[in-house]
Amino acid sequence: MSVKSSLLPSSKPTVMELVREAGLDVADWANFDGGQARAATNPRYCYEWAFIEPRRMAVLNLWHADLVEENGQVTTVADPLRRARRIEEEGERGPVVARALRMNRIIEDAKREGLPLRVIVLAGERRGHELPATEKSKVTGRALDPEHWRITHQDSTTGDWYLTRGGAPERFTDQFTDADGKGRPVEVRTRTGRVYVRDRSVRERALRRARGFCEWCRSPGFIAVSGEIYLETHHIDPLFEEGPDDLSNVIALCPNDHRRAHWGSDRVTLRAAMRARVRDLSG
Repeated sequence: MSVKSSLLPSSKPTVMELVREAGLDVADWANFDGGQARAATNPRYCYEWAFIEPRRMAVLNLWHADLVEENGQVTTVADPLRRARRIEEEGERGPVVARALRMNRIIEDAKREGLPLRVIVLAGERRGHELPATEKSKVTGRALDPEHWRITHQDSTTGDWYLTRGGAPERFTDQFTDADGKGRPVEVRTRTGRVYVRDRSVRERALRRARGFCEWCRSPGFIAVSGEIYLETHHIDPLFEEGPDDLSNVIALCPNDHRRAHWGSDRVTLRAAMRARVRDLSG
C-alpha cells in the first residue's frame, strides 16, 4: 500500500475529536447555546479549515485528493488565498471566504513561529472539483495523520503554501537545558541537601525516543524560544532512591504529567504504570 493510500480516512470522527487528539485545547467549543453536550457542533469552530494554539501547534484540514506522492514522499499545495478570490469572483462572500483567509493567516503564523503542524485528512467530494461550484463540499471521512507536516515555502505570486509530510522537528530540550538551547551542566552542589548529576546523553536519548510527544498522555511538547520542542525528563525510580540513571528508568513527560508523577495522589500506581510504558517503548 502506498503512503497516500494509507492516509485515506475510513471513519468520520468529529473535527473537535481530531483537534483534541492533535493536542489543542478544545474547552472553548462548549461555550455556546449547545453547551458541552453539543460542543462538537459549535458553528464557531466545527466548519473551520484550520486551528492554532499560539506557541504550541497548528492543525489544518486538507483533502486526501489533493495529496501527491512521489517516491514515498507526500506533499500538497494549500491555496486558501486563491480559493477566497475564486469564491468572491463567483459572487459569494461571508463565512466561506472568511474561513479561507483565516486558514492563510494560521499558516503564516505557524511559519513565522516555527510551530509543529498537524493535518486532518479529509475524504469526500470537493466543491468545484467532484461537485459543481454551486454546491457545498461533502466530507465522508476524516483522520488525523500521525505524522507532523512542515511548510516548505510559499509561492510569492499566487500565495499558495507548499506542504510536506514528515516535518516533525528533530531538536529537543528539557528542564535541565537553558532556555536559549545551550546545554547547562548539572553539577552536585552541597547546600541543604544533595543534588544528583544526571547523564545528559540519557536525557537526550529519552527526548529523541519521545519525538516531541509526552510518553504518558501523548500531548505534544511546546516550542521553546530556542526553536526546540520542550518536554521534561523524569526518573521513574528517583536517583535518591538509587534508581538507575539510564534509559530504562527515564520517561519524557509534559510538565503537567511530570508534576503529577511527583505530587499526584496516584503517584505510586503511576510509577508502576510508567515503568511498564517505558518497557513497551524500549521493546
